[in-house]
Amino acid sequence: MLHQLDSTTPPGTYEMMMEIGGELKKAKLIVHENLDIQFTPDHLTLSGINAGAVHTHIPVTIPNIRHNTMLDMDIICRNLSNAVREKGTEGTEATLDSFVNGIKKDMADWVKISIKEAGEVIEPGKNILLHVQIELPKDLQEQRFYEGEIRIFNQLLKYQIVQNTTPRINKIQKANYEKQ
Repeated sequence: MLHQLDSTTPPGTYEMMMEIGGELKKAKLIVHENLDIQFTPDHLTLSGINAGAVHTHIPVTIPNIRHNTMLDMDIICRNLSNAVREKGTEGTEATLDSFVNGIKKDMADWVKISIKEAGEVIEPGKNILLHVQIELPKDLQEQRFYEGEIRIFNQLLKYQIVQNTTPRINKIQKANYEKQ
């Protein structure tokens, strides 16, 4: 048996009469909330690593997101390699301490995130265009390439921040756009 409800039907329990097996019977329908969130595009590449720069790139109730952690794309590899080279012969604890200290030293300050539509309620079946603003921390190292994720409900909006003058990054940007 298939019964289709209007896409704007709010969550709840409903009773109705339905024909089942050739007989009219009372049926209970339970409508669950469905968070079907999709991002288009699902990945952002922001060009320009300048301390304190504000990127406004794309125009979801919408959460109020205040900050985010952004990591240099090579932070794990670089610090693990350095820790093994410097402390590998001293044992696991010394190596891990060196690894964690390197990450702490390399980690940039908080990224400020804001969504202009924060607090707005989206009715079932409706769409909304978001205006996301990303303000970079002032302690970035301009020769590095950073990335992060913004969690909005059960979805992640990924972003990269790259220097716009590096030919290597232009190839990465092109590959990301070709995937979409």
